[in-house]
Amino acid sequence: MDHQTSISRYILVVLAISVVFTTLVLVALNAWVGNNRLSQLSTNVPGLNNLSGKSYDEGYKDGYNDAKEMYKINPLALSDEQYSLNGTIVSVDTEKIVIRKSETMEDVTVNISTTTAIIKRVALTQEQLDEKIKNWEKMDDEGVLNPPPLPIDDTTVTSADLIAGQTVLVSAKDNIYGLDSFEATSVVINSD
Repeated sequence: MDHQTSISRYILVVLAISVVFTTLVLVALNAWVGNNRLSQLSTNVPGLNNLSGKSYDEGYKDGYNDAKEMYKINPLALSDEQYSLNGTIVSVDTEKIVIRKSETMEDVTVNISTTTAIIKRVALTQEQLDEKIKNWEKMDDEGVLNPPPLPIDDTTVTSADLIAGQTVLVSAKDNIYGLDSFEATSVVINSD
């Protein structure tokens, strides 16, 4: 290997190293200048102006809260009238039952009087439903306009048939929204 080739390779290596080093310095300098310039800009985005010098979590939380405040949508208004509720019987007493509401899992005391209708709702078998439909079609042929039969049968029962664990639909005459105790006009036991 001659002396001239050795010097040219040495010069080439030094130039390559200096180009790489210069590139790294320029990239770092550009990032530093860009960050300083970005932090000095005034923007319409509320959270962007105060992000400089914060951790990722702090910036994320600030941005989330700013966006949440900026695009706040009020929830739909809930009705404050309720005349029936679904739930599961927790306990049974002679004149009252305790029901755990399905939607909120809160316990409500339901008073049962002699005027409270207690109904057991049972699903019909296919044969029973077919028979009801045949009878309905006969009434329709006679010109009597009745709605088609439901695939259920309601039977009146007594309070002795109420058992803990049953799913019930309780109705009241008055508004029961937010009440812990009320008198029921009807209790419908849903058989599973």
